[in-house]
Amino acid sequence: MIKNEKGLTLIVLVITIIVLIIIAGISLKMTVGNDGIIKNTKEDLNSAEVSSELEQLNTIVSQALSQGTQEGYGSFITKDAMYVAIKDVAGENEDGSLKMAYTTNADGSSEVVFKNSLRKYKISMEGEIDKNYEKLEDLSSFPDEFNGVTSIEMLR
Repeated sequence: MIKNEKGLTLIVLVITIIVLIIIAGISLKMTVGNDGIIKNTKEDLNSAEVSSELEQLNTIVSQALSQGTQEGYGSFITKDAMYVAIKDVAGENEDGSLKMAYTTNADGSSEVVFKNSLRKYKISMEGEIDKNYEKLEDLSSFPDEFNGVTSIEMLR
């Protein structure tokens, strides 16, 4: 009778281990699989960052258009107005540089890069923001017109 109890205990132990291995496999797949929790979390974080950046851009563009109208440029964005709006809304880094890079194109449109995420957005001269961003590898290829410019230089 003792032999049967030991055998039964060993069988229960093997079944328990097999069940635990199956549960671990399922948990691992749910965590790191193609549709796993980690991937979904990264996608949600990216989506939240893009929404925040677009909200900041809307505020910046509204402020720049308002300043352009007050200065007699009509409803167009000027470089000076963008500098002030970016500084007011996005702010500056500890070294005094703006948190966003900015450049104007030949057609009057402009491009803005968020330096922390390296996402580049295009803005028309009339202030329409293209919500489809381009992800840059680094800022070296982006001609930042405000790089090294201080507030005093912009006001001259």
